[in-house]
Amino acid sequence: MGEIKIIYTPDVIRSLDDLVVVLYKKEYFGFVESAENYVLDIYDAVPERLKKTTHKKNSQFN
Repeated sequence: MGEIKIIYTPDVIRSLDDLVVVLYKKEYFGFVESAENYVLDIYDAVPERLKKTTHKKNSQFN
């Protein structure tokens, strides 16, 4: 399998940024930095998760 390039749409980025605020305000994390690190871990997990999924060739894109 080749390299995976992930493009996050502005809506996804905005949602993840909002998640930082929600996690902090609802006291899931005591520090904003901790909530930010959690969301950064989500960004890091996406490519790893995609690598582990089954991929099928789609003739439409060949």
